[in-house]
Amino acid sequence: MQRFGRSLLAFCIGVLSTTAVGCGANQGCEEYATAYCTRQVGCSNFWSSVYAADFEICRTNRMQRCQLNTKSPDTSWTQDVAQACARGINAESCDDFLLGVLPPECRVPGKRAVGAPCGDRFQCDSLQCVVSTEGSLCGACAALPKQGQSCGTLRLCDDGLQCVTDVCQPLRGAGEACSGSVRCKPSLSCMVGTCQDPMQGAACNSQFDCNFHQIQYCDASTLTCEKYPLTVAKVNEACGSAFDGDTICTPDAYCRTASSAAFGICTKLPTEGQPCATSENLCASPYTCVGGVCKIFDRGSCK
Repeated sequence: MQRFGRSLLAFCIGVLSTTAVGCGANQGCEEYATAYCTRQVGCSNFWSSVYAADFEICRTNRMQRCQLNTKSPDTSWTQDVAQACARGINAESCDDFLLGVLPPECRVPGKRAVGAPCGDRFQCDSLQCVVSTEGSLCGACAALPKQGQSCGTLRLCDDGLQCVTDVCQPLRGAGEACSGSVRCKPSLSCMVGTCQDPMQGAACNSQFDCNFHQIQYCDASTLTCEKYPLTVAKVNEACGSAFDGDTICTPDAYCRTASSAAFGICTKLPTEGQPCATSENLCASPYTCVGGVCKIFDRGSCK
């Protein structure tokens, strides 16, 4: 097996980055977490593999983040909004869900105007909080460009769009041209320059071809889309990247290695009050690395 460029693991951004559904004060967030995680594993074989061992990891993490959103200053996010948002998520397409497009039920503007500091998107009237400084936890409310508008400054577009030749454009549909810089909708594969339905064994010609959510890669020796050899390991199991595949950890752990070694052991992410793990400053959800220690990030500090 010969692979193009970076491994599939390298394309998984935010992998590391909520309790049984009940009828209490957190019911909205519980329903939201269930809807979100159900769609995540239902729309993506990759995420289905990540959470196969423990679906509750996903629900717990998502519910905790939801609860923190309800406590942000000037937020629009409430338990009632979360409950309505869950219904919207259940109804939207997999393409929109995987692109992070908020359903109308989720789009309740916050109280902060464009340019105001923010810690999450639901504090903003624009529903976009952009962090422009690497390592910063606070951002600024921004009105991201819509379809057809220029994206040449930040290279960012509104939800569900991509920046192509400095203009915000939709992701390409079936039969349309694609490339490493012009992406297809998540349900499609870019194969030899055209968006097509994912198919194992289909012709491909670059590392950007085939379908991430179907856990496929373009085999450089055969120039066909093949199943990527991905394994998800639990805490205390071996992990790492090899020529013939990757073994990643469940989202409650990280691959702890000695120095620059390629292999290690899946180790529980640090929690509240513990030093942040690795150079990526990883912490267990819902904690954030603040000053080298895992804490609940105070969004009220964004002033």
